[in-house]
Amino acid sequence: MEDDTKKKIIFDLLNQNNLAVLSTVTPENISESAVVEISVCDNLELIFDTLPSFRKYENLKNNHNVSIVIGLEPASVQYEGIATELA
Repeated sequence: MEDDTKKKIIFDLLNQNNLAVLSTVTPENISESAVVEISVCDNLELIFDTLPSFRKYENLKNNHNVSIVIGLEPASVQYEGIATELA
């Protein structure tokens, strides 16, 4: 399967799901997961929001590494990467 075809399949799946499970790591090195609402960009970047009073915000300030799972059976997408705070 060509890359453009794969990207379209992933993009379509992401657009069908506006919720995802975001996993972060606490300063004590303990994993935490939470459901977040997401939006997907044309380049397959994900955008989610949170408030400074939420645990995930504090976790992300200390450790930018995240993993995200979107979708259920029969298909899901898993991301692992770095979260960047947008202004």
